[in-house]
Amino acid sequence: MLIIYGPLVNSKEFNPFFIINPRAGPARNQLRLRKLISESLRHNSRLDAIHVTRACGEAMEIARKAATDGFDPIVAVGGDGTINEVANGIYASGATLAVLPGGSGNGLARHFKIPFRLRDALQVLSAGKTQAIDVGWCGDRLFLVTCGVGLDALVAFEFEQSQSRGFFSYFRMTVEQLAKFRPEEMYLSSNGQPPELVRPLLITAANLNQYGGGARIAPDASATDGLLDVVVVQPVSLLRAFSKIPALFLGRINRAPEVRTFRTPTLTIRRASPGPLHLDGDPIEGPAEVSIRIEPQAMKLIVP
Repeated sequence: MLIIYGPLVNSKEFNPFFIINPRAGPARNQLRLRKLISESLRHNSRLDAIHVTRACGEAMEIARKAATDGFDPIVAVGGDGTINEVANGIYASGATLAVLPGGSGNGLARHFKIPFRLRDALQVLSAGKTQAIDVGWCGDRLFLVTCGVGLDALVAFEFEQSQSRGFFSYFRMTVEQLAKFRPEEMYLSSNGQPPELVRPLLITAANLNQYGGGARIAPDASATDGLLDVVVVQPVSLLRAFSKIPALFLGRINRAPEVRTFRTPTLTIRRASPGPLHLDGDPIEGPAEVSIRIEPQAMKLIVP
């Protein structure tokens, strides 16, 4: 177990590499961010171990190279999408993942109680502990927080294309998509069981307990139980959806009659044609048959 106390020390055991999403909260003032990192590092010469991404997908390749070059941990500075790219990049190397949260939702940071204040998050990086956590897979893509189809995937596509960020922009887009949503037939099969026909508002396979922003879609999800928490939500009216917002943020959405949850190590979703899918909030065009599974304790993460 890696436990480091005091300033960040450059050594064979602790040699961090920072990958920064410039759209992330802490990165908007990059001079301050670099200064805080350099103050936390014992030697300013390690400022060459900071990379600011310029394009979607770049963080994955930079993380892979940094891990190959011997840096550890690899620190994702951004939201769940940035963390997802970094995790996909370092998975095969066995390097440790660390997080300085700065996204719109910060689902992973909220689940593990990683502080949002940059100085406090850097303290976790230096004085935290490593924990082996489960990893979700959708086909050959890794996810750490949630994976889903339906309304949440449609909102993810709209949010990705928008210049507006933050919780209220995400909430507005959710309302707009819900107002025009038309459910499609899907066949759902878990752990080799016979397929079940559903017409859901959404299906979420959760490794952690929330989407982000405090919205706990799977309140009882654990990162160490070797199981996905699957949440199937039936279509509801706008009025009914609004009435369930408090339950979503209070961790009681699983008690709603329109919501069904179950645990499984594997899940298959089959639909008529390819369509929207999200991995940790980032949208992709998914296949008609979506195969999801959990890999127990497959990644190391620095946590408080």
